[in-house]
Amino acid sequence: MPDLPNRAPALVLAALAAVVLGGAALGASRGPEDRVATEVRAHLDAGRSEAHVIVRRAGDARPGPVLAAIAGSPGTRLFPRLGMLAATVTAGEIERLAEEPGVEGISLDHELHALGRAAAENRLPRRDARGSGPRVRGRAAVALLDSGVDPKRAPGVSVSAGFVPGEDADDAHGHGSTLASLIASESPGTRIVSLKILDARGRGRVSSALAAMEWLLENGERHDVRVATLAFARADGGACVDDPLCHGAGVLRGAGILVVAAASPARAGGLASPGRASAVLAVGAADDRGT
Repeated sequence: MPDLPNRAPALVLAALAAVVLGGAALGASRGPEDRVATEVRAHLDAGRSEAHVIVRRAGDARPGPVLAAIAGSPGTRLFPRLGMLAATVTAGEIERLAEEPGVEGISLDHELHALGRAAAENRLPRRDARGSGPRVRGRAAVALLDSGVDPKRAPGVSVSAGFVPGEDADDAHGHGSTLASLIASESPGTRIVSLKILDARGRGRVSSALAAMEWLLENGERHDVRVATLAFARADGGACVDDPLCHGAGVLRGAGILVVAAASPARAGGLASPGRASAVLAVGAADDRGT
């Protein structure tokens, strides 16, 4: 594996963390009608009175009273370096949020799923630190946003953190451990930073992925993370302009982290998120079994 470029010297917009929701400038200001994603409108039009949403902060305006109140509510997850939050809000709050100039966009907190199949433990090769591929010089680390990593099945785990509500950082699914084992084999010496965002079923939420990205922006430089691997997808379509994962990947790339994601097809054609983001290096594979 060739050496990767040095990280950028500073994290994106960390100086704004003192402002409520701090955060990244995510594009030109949009009007109230454009701030609510079509998927949110469809969700409410189906008769639902509330929604689990991701709110993206406009970088050039202070938060209004509705946004500030939601940011301070119990259960809200704040991602100041990304300029986003995750919360459960009512239909009325969504309409009032859309009127505030401090809001850039509102989208659903979609479900995510692991891509590919996890190898069974008795079939997964147990790698040692020697491996078989070219050794990475220095102390470079790869962050895996996945189902966690079992250190008994994959060496080189230096840090583990969990972002699935109600679960620890252990791998109860196997997908993350499979990927970490492959990295240990092909890139000996690479350290693994395991950020668990998928549960025992290989399922998760956009909000958990954003929590892991926020952790990387705060801690990635200290652990010398050069690459973030996103081996998950959301199958729903939609433009990147309304997609928090696309925005989050862009912030990570701006912070000097190479973002690699699976090139999974979307239901409506093209690539699924986050692989479709312009800031992402999308990687795919095929075999004669159609997997």
